[in-house]
Amino acid sequence: MEELLAFIAKPAVLPAITFVVGGVFGFIATRFTMTASERSAHKQRLYENSNAHKREKEKRYLEYVDALRAYCAKTAPISLADFQSVATTGELYFSELKIIASAVMDGRIDTASARDTFIPNLVEALEKNIPQHYDTLHKMAVRIGVPYEGKFRRLSYETLFKAVEKYASNAVLPPLLAAETHG
Repeated sequence: MEELLAFIAKPAVLPAITFVVGGVFGFIATRFTMTASERSAHKQRLYENSNAHKREKEKRYLEYVDALRAYCAKTAPISLADFQSVATTGELYFSELKIIASAVMDGRIDTASARDTFIPNLVEALEKNIPQHYDTLHKMAVRIGVPYEGKFRRLSYETLFKAVEKYASNAVLPPLLAAETHG
């Protein structure tokens, strides 16, 4: 122990230790604190990210609705192309919802948008949109005489489930999800 104290007491060692320890603590302190301008810039990035996801979700949703509308309005027999259009646009829309759920879970979206917009959208998708999507695809497959084995599986939409389970209130959760997660 005396040797260690003698080593530390040398004129060049104490300043070096102080420099290293100060540098480490300084680095840690700057990583866990932000200035007002940094906080403002961070909030702005979260807001811009939320808006980008809202625009992309809206675009994908409209493409999906257009494909469904075209299928419903069709008077001629439906084709494999109609099936693929609904299936593809639906998957793109639900894929965007998965991206949004990941962004919510990672904190890359501002809290108000997550709470007021995205989480209710995810709940609606899990409760209504995704099950209806698979039901529609099954009906279309029967009409055109092709096999279709698609199912709404939790594993395929785990990110949505996790975001909803973490952030949705019991009042918003679908009864099935509320029973699974809170009962």
